Amino acid sequence: SKGRYLSVNHAFERYLGVSREEITGKSVFDIASPAMARMYNRADMELLAEGGTQVYESTVKDAKGQERDVMFHKAVFHQTDGDKGGIVGIMLDITERKQVELQVARLNRFLTVLSDINEAIVRTHEPRLLLDKVAELLCSSGNFPVSWIQLGSDAPLMCDSCEEDADLVRGIMAGLPSAETSAPGSAFYGDIGDTLDIGRQERLSGRKLHNVAILPIGFLDGAAARIGILDSQEGGLTNQEKQLLEDLANNVAQALERIEAEAQKRAAAEQLELAARVFENSAEGIMITDANNRILLVNKTFSNVTRYAPSEVIGQNPNLLSSGRQGGAFYKSMWESLHKTGEWHGEIENRRKDGELYPEWLNISVVRQPDGSISNYVAVFSDLTNRKEIENRIQFLSHFDTLTALPNRAHFHDQLERAITADAGRHSKLALLTLDIDRFQLINDSLGHDAGDRILIEAATRLKGSLTPGDTLCRLGGDEFAIILNHIESNSDASAIAVVCQTRLRKAIQINDHEIHLSASIGISIFPDDAQSVEGLVSCADSAMYSAIEHGGNTFRFFQTEMNARSAERMRIESLLHHALERGEFSVFFQPLVSARTGEIKGAEALLRWHNEELGAVGPSVFVPLLEDTQLIRHVGKWVLRKSCLENKLWRKRTGRDMFVAVNLSAVQLADDNLVNDIRQILDATGCDPRYLEIELTESSIMHDSELGIRTLNRLKDLGIRLSIDDFGTGYSSLSYLNSFPLDTLKIDRSFVMNAAADQNAQAIIKAIVAMGHTLGFEIIAEGVEDTAQLSLLRDNGVDILQGYHFSRPIPAIEFEELIARTPAYPLPEQALPAGSSQLITLSGRRR
Repeated sequence: SKGRYLSVNHAFERYLGVSREEITGKSVFDIASPAMARMYNRADMELLAEGGTQVYESTVKDAKGQERDVMFHKAVFHQTDGDKGGIVGIMLDITERKQVELQVARLNRFLTVLSDINEAIVRTHEPRLLLDKVAELLCSSGNFPVSWIQLGSDAPLMCDSCEEDADLVRGIMAGLPSAETSAPGSAFYGDIGDTLDIGRQERLSGRKLHNVAILPIGFLDGAAARIGILDSQEGGLTNQEKQLLEDLANNVAQALERIEAEAQKRAAAEQLELAARVFENSAEGIMITDANNRILLVNKTFSNVTRYAPSEVIGQNPNLLSSGRQGGAFYKSMWESLHKTGEWHGEIENRRKDGELYPEWLNISVVRQPDGSISNYVAVFSDLTNRKEIENRIQFLSHFDTLTALPNRAHFHDQLERAITADAGRHSKLALLTLDIDRFQLINDSLGHDAGDRILIEAATRLKGSLTPGDTLCRLGGDEFAIILNHIESNSDASAIAVVCQTRLRKAIQINDHEIHLSASIGISIFPDDAQSVEGLVSCADSAMYSAIEHGGNTFRFFQTEMNARSAERMRIESLLHHALERGEFSVFFQPLVSARTGEIKGAEALLRWHNEELGAVGPSVFVPLLEDTQLIRHVGKWVLRKSCLENKLWRKRTGRDMFVAVNLSAVQLADDNLVNDIRQILDATGCDPRYLEIELTESSIMHDSELGIRTLNRLKDLGIRLSIDDFGTGYSSLSYLNSFPLDTLKIDRSFVMNAAADQNAQAIIKAIVAMGHTLGFEIIAEGVEDTAQLSLLRDNGVDILQGYHFSRPIPAIEFEELIARTPAYPLPEQALPAGSSQLITLSGRRR
């Protein structure tokens, strides 16, 4: 009861290295450490108190001072009187058994992870997914404190629980012996401390990580793949454990190889399937023969082209397609090329099953066995029938006009070159006539393009009927034609043909309900008198034609030397015009627009001016048509619009008056798809309010393509811009037709204003325009006002706004600003009332 040893046996003495005498009478506190003594004593006291038996494990130091695992079996014994006499105990050495159990447990860990990874190998067919699963199982099933997979020098692949040790792993991999980094095919086992720098070793203290193992698992995507693990097992891994790890790594390596092999097998199968699909669905016909030139296989396109079913040709010789157009020498050369170079290609004509001949482009290749013997011939061909038709069509289009089937401009130059060369050798003359149908654009715009095309076809027919055999008629484009007269005796032969052409053209052409009478302006140049080259003759004939046009059309002119001077001057002006904008030679002048009721300046029309250092001041009637012909009007027009918007914003800011600016747009600008976007950007950039901008267009510009005109004008109206039609009354439009356009203003042409005071017809036209214009809600502007009589007449007839030299000529922007500052209103004569009227009916304000 006092916890003292009563007796021990000899085995106890030998095991602990103490004698019975040394231990008898002593307590556990005399022979064990305090902590162990307390544990033993507490266990003994519990056993004495509760009775029964007691079994537990512990560790003791044996006679050699080594710690041993032992198991205690204890029981209470009783004295003869029944009282508890003490405890009898048996101590068994279980050290070897514990070691075996530990080894079994450690092997079970390796076997478990090996089994789980093998199961993952069976279920996983993608390399990266497999490696992800292996990294996860090493932690979850293998219970390794840290594990990873590494490909080459990439960052280690780790499960989530190991991610915090990524830096540790990198340090280990960097510290491996050079033999390992250079030979990743061998396994490495070592002490973790030997692979780390001092800094990482210090951070590792307390982790109880001792061992590192690196095992190769082959290659993936060209990089060496390895498994890495860290373990806390002291003394390193046993040979059995190493073998299990290497078995694990080998299984993963074999799985990666199997997956790669399966992928290659699938890829090969897919390639075969793709090759079969390509073969069958190729746009080219394909035929494969054996070494004896017997057909083995054909594809669908082969049957579509030749119209032979596969069953009709397999086993046959390809000569069943022969057309007979190629002789023996042709085929002899083909076979020589095949046997010499292994291939032949060229164009050949074959025959379909129904006997129809067709051209094809054929490629034949030789397929050889590894020993060099021929196994197959592969023929790939394309049916050239459609391509030949297209080539013929392209050839026609490149030399002939599609509408009239006449030689086009390119073919005309070739024809004229040959004619000049032939006549130069014979020392004879030829004449070149260039013709332009007068006012064709007006006809085309009025009746539509379909009617215009019918007129051009009829004109071509009549012109062709005017020629003699050997002469050539060409269409150069649009409404312009050219005639080459070969071998003329004198200039009168050319003039006679010109007269015949004019006469035939003048005969009426019935188009729907319209009777059309054509005329032409014709220019004539003579070889070799006027020029001796194609370019020279064309230039001379064009100069003569322009002269005919300037003289009102419906006539012909022979080339005269002075005509070249006019053409040269036009080219010189055009050349200088190309650089006028960048040189700052353009300016914008402004002419005031005056209220007919109050005399106030309501706005101004922006007018482009050009002053060139070489030419001086050039009139708009000269340079504006050139701007349109060269398309320069697009860039210059945007510049004018921007300048006008900036100036208008400045006037309104400095005067506080709501004045607008009117800017002219040509037909070229109106046809520009970017016009509306350009104007929107200019308004945004200048900050100009769109309601103070008015766009002026001529009748011909909006009637050129009425559908496009309506769409464009509606888009401009959507921006809030006012629209005006300029020079009204000089064209061919009616007010009722113009009402379909979203216009705000009509501008009466100056030609009606000039003689209005004395010309009753002009007065009647003005009255009619004003009355109908007001009825339709248009504001009326009259331009060309030069005296008080015109002013009074226009105002008395209800014109809203006046413009002309009577108020001011067009002046530079700075002068216009001074003008509006010093002129609140122009003085106007008293207004007369029409007979029988108490007041004039005029618009009360600008149309919105």
